Amino acid sequence: EFFAEARSRLAPGGGIHCQWFHSYNMSTEDVKTVIATFRAEFPHATLWTLNQYDLFLLGSDSPITIDEPQFEKNFERVARDLAEIKIQDTYSIRSSMLLGDAELDRFAAGAVLNTDDSPVLEFRAPRAIHENTTEANIAALSAAQRASSPETATAENHRHKAEMLVAAENFGGAAKEFQMAMESGDSEAWKGLAAIYSSEGDTKRAIELLDGVLRRDERNVEALEKMADVLANAGSPRLSEVTDRLLTIAPDNPTGLYHLGTIRFSAGRFDEAIQIAKRVLERDPKNTRTRSLLAVAYDKTFQPDLADAEFRRTIEQAPDDYVSYNNYGIFLLNRNRPDEARDQFRRAIKLNPTNVQGFAGLEEVANRRGRPGVR
Repeated sequence: EFFAEARSRLAPGGGIHCQWFHSYNMSTEDVKTVIATFRAEFPHATLWTLNQYDLFLLGSDSPITIDEPQFEKNFERVARDLAEIKIQDTYSIRSSMLLGDAELDRFAAGAVLNTDDSPVLEFRAPRAIHENTTEANIAALSAAQRASSPETATAENHRHKAEMLVAAENFGGAAKEFQMAMESGDSEAWKGLAAIYSSEGDTKRAIELLDGVLRRDERNVEALEKMADVLANAGSPRLSEVTDRLLTIAPDNPTGLYHLGTIRFSAGRFDEAIQIAKRVLERDPKNTRTRSLLAVAYDKTFQPDLADAEFRRTIEQAPDDYVSYNNYGIFLLNRNRPDEARDQFRRAIKLNPTNVQGFAGLEEVANRRGRPGVR
């Protein structure tokens, strides 16, 4: 009934109604009901997806087609606004159309309609409220696509779409687009793909990717920097070798020097770590992880006042970095300043509620104050 009301108010000769719905927490049966109900009122429709979670149905009395010259003109008019959400070319939009009239009908064939007299979704939808249904629904919708000649896309088109999908938090789709961009010869796409693998904790694939980049260009400084970061997070013994390679090519590289400093720190060579950190900060005073390293190294060399000052500078420079608050809290706890430590751990937890170290710090503060369990 709502769709009928919407259709009755469309502008003659091409008015379009847009309906958002989601793929998550909804069974495939219910997705079919939504589409079938929409199609029952709109003789022409298309389904679009920006990410794997949000879907858009466009409905009209007239066939929905793309007027390429007008589309390009309209895109240019709003290009600056679209760039804010990483939509950089028309391909990113056109390629987001998933299904057309016949495909929607094939997908939703036989589905029960949702009406005022028979509101089936009201009773069926809650069954999937705690289920992760996104992948299954997207797979089912994609399977309904009619085989057709793929749209011609350049390597840059694929990279631009990948960047759009990253902004929409569709990392799986972004990874595929970055891969297609690389296969088409894009020399920048590896950076986005490496970032996705790293953020997802897929160290193995990140290292394989970066090894491939470095086989093609062993002097690629950006790839060596990223590899050093990945190896450090993984605690890999290869870190020392990659750091040496990086610093051989770029002796003053901040990333290489930072990792060299952490290697010296881990070996108990704290004075060397201090000198390396100072060298980095002379060139890059806002390098917060290096400043944090300097603070910890000062603490290890019994220079608490200098350590305290560096911890404070780190937080001033990166007030949204929960790790800095954790590190300062640990320092304060070890200096027998539990009340101040508690404040730092609380700030860290506020920034990241899943911060295990912050809760462990609060527990230790409570234990030292003779009030275990009190946070």
